[in-house]
Amino acid sequence: MQKYKKFCFSFYLCTQKFNEMRKLSRIEEERRIVEQMIRIYCRHKEGNRTLCNNCQSLLAYATARLNNCPFKDHKKTCRLCPKHCYKPDMRAQIRNVMRYAGPRMLFYHPIAALQHIWREYGEHLIRKKHYPQKQV
Repeated sequence: MQKYKKFCFSFYLCTQKFNEMRKLSRIEEERRIVEQMIRIYCRHKEGNRTLCNNCQSLLAYATARLNNCPFKDHKKTCRLCPKHCYKPDMRAQIRNVMRYAGPRMLFYHPIAALQHIWREYGEHLIRKKHYPQKQV
């Protein structure tokens, strides 16, 4: 019975976070996901309890880029975005962070990770299924 109560409470917390994320704008969701990824990277890969100076500057840069995003609420994930607004060196840094933290997001922030995966692959598959490209 104790395990059942623990499961119900954790499920309740997950649904609360899910509902909370659904209220955020698209840019705020991306900002939150990037921050979570940078924190996972800095904590586990670099072994820091708080963000180091390098990770703080990367987070500030990513936040500034998201604030100035021309697509606003119609923004795709950064990998699928037609306009890459990061400088090459910062883009390499954020790519390393995402490569390390992306798979680990399923363990630390599962709902945010699944939403991000859906936004990147699921919508693309639906669009491809309903609007197939014409054969030439």
